[in-house]
Amino acid sequence: MSTNSINTIDPKMLARIQALRLMDDDFMTVVFSGDNKATEFLLKILLDQNDL
Repeated sequence: MSTNSINTIDPKMLARIQALRLMDDDFMTVVFSGDNKATEFLLKILLDQNDL
């Protein structure tokens, strides 16, 4: 995203976006939807198992 695009976002919305963390449900849904490899990788880390 270019600096110009960021400047056009409502400051309140930008603050909400910047406050998101990967573990937030809405953000995690977007990041991992349809990406089975990324989901499996995260589960391996969280469960400390390499045999998923």
